[in-house]
Amino acid sequence: MAQENSIAADPASSLKEQSRIISFEGCEIWLCEEKVVVDSRVPLPDFTVREFARPRIYFESACYYVSEKSSSSSAPVVHRYVLTPWPKNDEAITREIVLNEQYLLERADERRRRRR
Repeated sequence: MAQENSIAADPASSLKEQSRIISFEGCEIWLCEEKVVVDSRVPLPDFTVREFARPRIYFESACYYVSEKSSSSSAPVVHRYVLTPWPKNDEAITREIVLNEQYLLERADERRRRRR
């Protein structure tokens, strides 16, 4: 019996069917309770898992940080980032990222330029 793709077999994937999904070219963003899950075909190098100096990620007027990240092991590779709400008492000044279609298109363009 063949093993399934780690992301496809992930229990969170079953929650995806019950969530509101926002699709962009090469990317799906879905809301899972208070968290946001980003499944992207291109890696998002700005999305780092860090305890300190983590980037603030703004999505739909809310602020998040990357709490988990993983990649599938089979083609096409999917990079999954789990965003958790930014703690209310954390006022650290860090780099800000606005997660929107423009941001995702810029990352895809950068990747294409580097591959040439």
